[in-house]
Amino acid sequence: MRAIKPAVAFFAALAVWACCAAIPALATTVGGLSTSTTGPFALLGGRLFTPVFLTNNAGEGFPGPGPPPTEMTTELQSLAAGKHGERTLTLDASTTGSAPPAIAARDGRLATAWVGVHGLQTAFVTANGAALRSPLAVPASGAIGGYEVAIASTGARAVLWLDSLGVRLQSISSAGVPAAPVTLAAGASRYYSLNSDDAGGWWVLWIAGTRLLAADVAADGTTATPIDLGAAPVHAEGARVLHPRLWSVIADGKGGVWVVLTGVLLHVGVTGVSQRHTARMQIVAEGDRRTSLAEEIGAGGILVRPLGRAGRALRLRNLGSLLDLAYDDSRQRTELLTAVTRGSVELTTLSGSGHVSSVLVRGCPRAGTGELVAHAGLVGVACAGRPFEAESVETGGDFEGGRYVHYYLLHEGRRIGGEGLFEGLHAY
Repeated sequence: MRAIKPAVAFFAALAVWACCAAIPALATTVGGLSTSTTGPFALLGGRLFTPVFLTNNAGEGFPGPGPPPTEMTTELQSLAAGKHGERTLTLDASTTGSAPPAIAARDGRLATAWVGVHGLQTAFVTANGAALRSPLAVPASGAIGGYEVAIASTGARAVLWLDSLGVRLQSISSAGVPAAPVTLAAGASRYYSLNSDDAGGWWVLWIAGTRLLAADVAADGTTATPIDLGAAPVHAEGARVLHPRLWSVIADGKGGVWVVLTGVLLHVGVTGVSQRHTARMQIVAEGDRRTSLAEEIGAGGILVRPLGRAGRALRLRNLGSLLDLAYDDSRQRTELLTAVTRGSVELTTLSGSGHVSSVLVRGCPRAGTGELVAHAGLVGVACAGRPFEAESVETGGDFEGGRYVHYYLLHEGRRIGGEGLFEGLHAY
């Protein structure tokens, strides 16, 4: 599943938490505060990659003169099968980070973009998660409000970002040659997304004022006239997904895209826009130029059907609430993640021949949200427990508030790797 990246939503929540919930605990400590956030993850070469952003301010415990700096670490944590499959690749360690890195995986490549001491940068990541390839500085102007990265079928990549000039994009060829940056819209935007159009170019969606706009950008930077998709969404679609979003976008394999918003499914192409309204929860996934839609049909039922092509729909019963959907193009399998009775999480696999099998994902007790990726016969699952607050977690006067996110790597329904990450704040 491809998700958009809110610029500051989670940090705003952390600020509120630090300002309000943590005040009693902070009064009994030396004033240190650390935070951790994660972003949507990806699979590549048998390894599950998770973007992580960490901050730490020593507060009154800072030994040097002057106010204590906030140390920021931007990294990719990855997980492979086995007891020692964890690996961390640090992208930046300074006082200038802003958010978890953006990542995108396609056709055996993983691209990333991040902000650090050298500004906005992008690179490919090796499959073992140990190094970067073809790093490049992106010519941002002024403060960076957010960023995203995508990979085209040609091996090119693009970076979308928000800065003082507006919504901007730069495409980098498969040979690592950057095109001139393109300004799609002047002024700030609250949300944005970037996707390949499967024709060597890119689809960009952004909010301008109260409207949702879309534009197709060719590989050379030529930009089509923006298309008005209607009123900008206010409520997140797919609220049960681990990282909520205002919309999700999936290429249709024919140069257009499917856009899912709350209660609406849009098809956007060069010839115009079509739409279908629904009150049901729905999620789309793509792979190998195929697009699938899953939507709830009541009483624990889920309907899975192809979009934009011939094929039969499958009605599945007693699966519970829909969390996420993924498509493994190498195996021609559709994977469904659902929350079943008493909060347990179940993974259901639909083969190309229509065979259906389900397994319980152990280690996801009472998970209210989840996320799913699938590639080359492997499935990556993330699930989060309910938010919590606790005092005296490690010492006699510290405070912790957030959630634990559990990541699992599965093969044929069997867990072959796993780790847990805390997401939230720790005052000490």
